[in-house]
Order: sequence, then C-alpha cells, then structure tokens
Amino acid sequence: PDAASGDNVEVILGTGRYMEGLVEGLVGGTVGQVKTVSVRFPDALRNKELAGKQAVFDVEILSASRRILPELTDEFADQVRPGLTVETLKEELRKAVDSQDAQEYVPARNEALGKALAEVMEVEVPETLVTNQAREKYALMMTDMRDNGMADEEIKKLISPENFDKYKELSREGIVRDFKISMAVDEIARLEGISVPA
Repeated sequence: PDAASGDNVEVILGTGRYMEGLVEGLVGGTVGQVKTVSVRFPDALRNKELAGKQAVFDVEILSASRRILPELTDEFADQVRPGLTVETLKEELRKAVDSQDAQEYVPARNEALGKALAEVMEVEVPETLVTNQAREKYALMMTDMRDNGMADEEIKKLISPENFDKYKELSREGIVRDFKISMAVDEIARLEGISVPA
C-alpha cells in the first residue's frame, strides 16, 4: 500500500531493526537489482490497518556501503570528548547501554514480576478495600471524561449505583492483583530490610 511506501530509505543490515523479513530479503542483493521482499508489519504498529499484516515490496537497491569502525584507541576516545581514554569511553558506553536497557525492559520485567507475585500471594482482600479502590478509580474515570470534553450533564447520567456496581466488578480483578502485589512487595522489603527514604 502507498501508506507503507518510501523512496531513498537507508536500511542498515542487521536483525531486529526493521519489520520482519526486510533485511533477510535484501541480503545478497547487488546495486541496481530490484528484489521482491516479503515482510510482516509489527503487531504494535500505530497504523492499525497495517499492524500484523503481510506485505510484498519491490525494493531497488540504489547503493551499498560498508561501515568501517575506527580502531578504538586513546586518540580516538580523545576525539570523541577531550580527556576520554579507551577505558573511560567503554565505561560511559556501558552505562548508556545499561540505562537504555533499563528504560526499555524494566517496565515489562516489573509487570511480569508483579503478575507472578499476585499469583503466589494468598491473602484475603477485604470487600471494603475493593469498594474504596473502585470508588477512587470510578471518580478518576469521570474526571478524565470531563477533561476530555464530556458535558457535566452527560457525566451525571452515568453516575448511578448500578453503573458503579458494574464498574466495580470489572475492576475487581485488577484491584485484587494490585493489592496482592503491594502486600508482597511490602513483605519482601520487610524480610530484606529494605526501606525507602522519606
């Protein structure tokens, strides 16, 4: 589709950089050659019409080049930033990569840990807690609706005991899970002697 076409697009050969199949389809091609490449768009693509879909592209290889990495010496490090050495440059790069990894993977890791903790925690969740948490979430949802332009009269029509009870039941699983995670984290912190500074 035209929505996914492009001209003069630079493709760096390496796995995991682009949609599935693009790099694999170009490997072995030569300048001037037109290759037919089958790809699969990522499921998380913003354009939902293309997300997860298979597609075929005719790709003309206009040019090819090889990236040559410079030799890693103290002189090169000093050119990157005066005063850097090979060792300090490597350390800064390691910290930058670790920081990037943390930003990318910590949320997913925390979610997986939370889910696992919730599954093994056996704790009675008081109904009053579920009700209070649901009430807070319900009020926040109404505030979001107002902030997004819904008229107060329309919001008032949605506020009823019946609607709240439906919302509470829909939210119950998440509230119980979050409570269990909170209890588990508090217990782990107590056992390990971990305290958060005030």
